[in-house]
Amino acid sequence: MNVLSVWSGQQKDQELPVVAGVTHVLWLGGVEEERPDCISLAERLAADGEPLRAEFVEWRDGLSKLIVGRRSLASALDLAVPGGGALWWASTVAATPVESLPRVADVLKLRLLERIAEAGSYERVEYNGTDSELGDVLGRWCAAANLSFRRMSPRGESEEDRTDRSSLRRLPHPVEALRYLVSFCRRRLRPSRVGRRQIANADARDLAIVTYFPHIDREEAANGRFRSQYWRPLYRLIEESGLRVHWIWLVSETDQWRLTDAVTFRDRLNSTTEADGQSYALVEDQMRWRDLISACQLYLQLVWLGVLFRSITARFRFAGSRIDFFPLLAEEWRSSTRWRHAMFIALHAVAWRTAVRHTPPVRRLLYLWENQSWEYLLLDAWKVDRTAPALGVAHTPMCSSPGLIRNRHSRSRQTTLQALGPDRVITTGPVATRTLQRLGWPAGVVEDAEALRYEHLDTARRRTTRPLPRSGRRLLVLTGISAAEAAGQLELLRAVEKAGGLAAYEAVYVKGHPFRPVEGLVSRIPFDRPPEIVSGTVEDLLDQADVVFCSGDTSVSVDAACRKLPVAVHASLTGWTLSPLQGVPGVAFVATVRQLLSQLRDPICAQIDSDYFTLDRTLPKWSSLLAGDRLRPTPESFDACTS
Repeated sequence: MNVLSVWSGQQKDQELPVVAGVTHVLWLGGVEEERPDCISLAERLAADGEPLRAEFVEWRDGLSKLIVGRRSLASALDLAVPGGGALWWASTVAATPVESLPRVADVLKLRLLERIAEAGSYERVEYNGTDSELGDVLGRWCAAANLSFRRMSPRGESEEDRTDRSSLRRLPHPVEALRYLVSFCRRRLRPSRVGRRQIANADARDLAIVTYFPHIDREEAANGRFRSQYWRPLYRLIEESGLRVHWIWLVSETDQWRLTDAVTFRDRLNSTTEADGQSYALVEDQMRWRDLISACQLYLQLVWLGVLFRSITARFRFAGSRIDFFPLLAEEWRSSTRWRHAMFIALHAVAWRTAVRHTPPVRRLLYLWENQSWEYLLLDAWKVDRTAPALGVAHTPMCSSPGLIRNRHSRSRQTTLQALGPDRVITTGPVATRTLQRLGWPAGVVEDAEALRYEHLDTARRRTTRPLPRSGRRLLVLTGISAAEAAGQLELLRAVEKAGGLAAYEAVYVKGHPFRPVEGLVSRIPFDRPPEIVSGTVEDLLDQADVVFCSGDTSVSVDAACRKLPVAVHASLTGWTLSPLQGVPGVAFVATVRQLLSQLRDPICAQIDSDYFTLDRTLPKWSSLLAGDRLRPTPESFDACTS
């Protein structure tokens, strides 16, 4: 009897028994040594997962068109409440944010496992793991496929399996939504209403720019000047051309900047609006109590629609597949129709409606394009009230999110079955432009301009390769925003240390993501020689490093590659890598101790193409984008895009 033995934990291949007729399938991690009886789903998904990701996107788009009663799902979510046309695309199932990727990757691995079973004429599946949801899905699939199934471990989740799960299950659904509503009113709405909120909205502006706050230059802020790190090079163009800009802030609180600090800074900046032509607002500035009532009504409609569309849960399967994967995405579906994310959608849909209504007349809208839920709510409100073109500006070269894979594009919310998209996607260079076009974005919609966030790399990429010392090397470890990803990366580093892979390194430095400190993680891992946690700028740290080990979900790996440093990228435990260095020669993607050992002992330098970024400090392409009316869309161009 041919058996597929599925291991959902981080089982080492050398610990797996060699049994005739048994093929071991590793759900997480990679295969350390070549073994014909071992398959790593994470490695296969990372290497050959593009067709599977496209299949997921096709299923997701088909789900939006599913008719229940008289309406499709997307049409039902296009509610009578103003600002509701993009609610489907703001859901976690459609947008697929980074935090949802581990479960989406599990769905793709199930599809991959099904194809392996069909190709290998297997008769039985054994499950070794403690993920109850995954075990139940495998059991039902085996029953539908006439495969024998055996659960080799007890039901229930281990602490490790629960590490990155949502906390939404801890309280009843309405309670979580109510908690978010109270938190929004107390922490965001009330502080934003303090001080001078009113500005001269009647005065037209050249641009409206939506940006995250407080990723800014703190020294400039201390002197009363706002300089966003995302848009910094654009300030020269703004000042030289005399452009008047209305800035809209998406505020995230940090230890250094509370929301009340942002409000105080906003009011200080708005006191000079008449002199410099710049105005500033928080997204929530114009919300009133009646808007909260509208948001609550919208939330209740989402809950009701979730009840009406209960039968849709039977459609969580790919065409031609016997696997029902709804249990794996149930949290995403319920979160968007009755839990915390449903309240987030309702509140922010109304917030963006009021923010757009009070935005001065402008000729362009610019926003950071990352496929976040708030982007669809912004675009929906914008395309209802405004005709000025919206430019989605990719501030990183990442193009791997399933939400960015499109084969259709919609100019307005009138075609609700199609994804709302910006009038133009502005990429960081020709490589990203070609990637998006390959993923289905029309050539008339995607173009590149100077990479604002990476302007400093124009000098770095001209450097010659620095000689690598044989000993006394310095290793810089850069972790990302995902806690599970950071933990896996540091545990892999510890395993390499145990195997003697750090003998040539006199120092190991770790820099965590600004929103994901790593002190706790490092302290819990039993390093023989604990790495030093550093907090300097990435540029300064890279200048001192000899080799870099990056998380798979951070874009700073590009900075290292452009400096011609050897770069190892942690291959995600999920098998879904968001690294912008995919396909770049000389970049080592490491999932196993053997792979990281090889890169650290004999480092290979990355080789980024000269056209990876568009870099020119005079910003000629941005000057063209912000001048004249050439971006005004024509019906013919959008007919081509939506065909």
